[in-house]
Amino acid sequence: MSKNLNDLFESEDNTKESGGDPRMGLPPEVEVEIADTPMELTPPVPGDNQGPWVEYIGVGTLRIMDTAAWKDAKVDSTNYFEWNYLNHKRIPRSAFTDEELQYLLRRDGRFRLVES
Repeated sequence: MSKNLNDLFESEDNTKESGGDPRMGLPPEVEVEIADTPMELTPPVPGDNQGPWVEYIGVGTLRIMDTAAWKDAKVDSTNYFEWNYLNHKRIPRSAFTDEELQYLLRRDGRFRLVES
């Protein structure tokens, strides 16, 4: 017995309408985060359109290096950097300290220096 496509969308499993479980059958160990709005991405800095750049080549659409990430990497820095689609996952090399560059380009493995 097959269901009509409209019946599937009008079923009791529709959590928006019924106020049901947002987990929708996910295993209990999976954490569900419900966000009201998408993440605010940091736009590129005007005038930073000349290389060389430090480019993020890892898996994912966003990479953030903040105080906690630098601390985990054992780098003494409080600088905030965000690689995202708005800046084409590139940040000018001139924005980084020598210690930050050493970590990103030689230890992390998910960054490279590009000219254009």
